[in-house]
Amino acid sequence: MKINKSLEFLIAGIAIMTVVLLFSSISGAAPAQNSANIGYIDMERLQNELPDYQRLQSFVKDKDAEFKAFQNYVITQHQNALKGIKEKADQEKKGKSAEEQANIDKRYNDEAQKKTDETKAQLEKKRDELVKALDTQKKAVDEKVRKLISEVAEEKKLSVVLDKGAVLYGGTDITSLVIEKGKKEASAEKNKK
Repeated sequence: MKINKSLEFLIAGIAIMTVVLLFSSISGAAPAQNSANIGYIDMERLQNELPDYQRLQSFVKDKDAEFKAFQNYVITQHQNALKGIKEKADQEKKGKSAEEQANIDKRYNDEAQKKTDETKAQLEKKRDELVKALDTQKKAVDEKVRKLISEVAEEKKLSVVLDKGAVLYGGTDITSLVIEKGKKEASAEKNKK
């Protein structure tokens, strides 16, 4: 997740810098002395220190535990059902001919396969529900963090904010300011409740 996010910021940063440089060369502007104020953020640090990301990480752990508990319950139910199916088949086969026993085995194997398919479907449905909930939470957090970064960038009069990994030299590190602003907003939200 962190690598993909860093890569996204790197690509976005490179694209923005290309557009800025292209625009300044087309418009005949002098090389950027201080015309393009560049900031950068440390996404890994934001993910470790911002309350919103901490809540998201807690949410992920809770949902993971919820899925594991559900999975264990469903698998136990499945194993019990298969055991019951086998016992019924064994009882029914007693005293039957080999051909009848083969038919009974086929019928109960089909029943066991149907039960297995139902169990898989149950687990997939639950997983899909949890993935959807996680995606919704992640999008909300990402949007809020982008807003925080944007607000700090405007306050600092920065025209571009890149990921720390995309900056080789220069720029203003606004990571601490974004974290501070995020913590203040989280504290204000907490006090409202």
